[in-house]
Amino acid sequence: MPPPVSLPETPEPEPEIGPETARLFQAHAEEVWRFLKYLGVRKDDLPDACQEVFLVAHRKLPEFRGEASSRTWLYGISLRVAKAWRRRKLMVPLGDLERSVAPLQEVERERRDTHELLCWALDSISEAQREVFVLHEIEELPMMEVARRVECGLFTAYSRLRLARRALKRALAEKGVKG
Repeated sequence: MPPPVSLPETPEPEPEIGPETARLFQAHAEEVWRFLKYLGVRKDDLPDACQEVFLVAHRKLPEFRGEASSRTWLYGISLRVAKAWRRRKLMVPLGDLERSVAPLQEVERERRDTHELLCWALDSISEAQREVFVLHEIEELPMMEVARRVECGLFTAYSRLRLARRALKRALAEKGVKG
């Protein structure tokens, strides 16, 4: 008598992405990508980290009460995802060559050089200072929202911003940038 034939394993169905998650992705994927990059996620890891942000958002969407904008909510998720990638030691300095893009023209080269200088300077400051600086100065979030996102007091956030600006100014002065 032949052994019983087992049924083939069927994978669990993937949860369907609803229209709200698709709308979030369409509206904010580029910003989340840029934000993760500024927080130090490697170029090769950006697709996975960005996808992770939106998977978390999809799971947490029923809990989203709209107290903040969806953009701000996604930045909070992005902060936690970037920290998780950092703990997994998948982070590299922002100025690495693997992040650079070949310039198509002189203006693009200057933009890339400026971007690389900013990335190098951001790598020189603490993680806490970098998060506050990126959220406020680059992503243009109000300081109340920044403090809420990085889970610190408002005055602490302002202090981190002040220290970040001072440290960035020192770092840029080392490279001969005046300002």
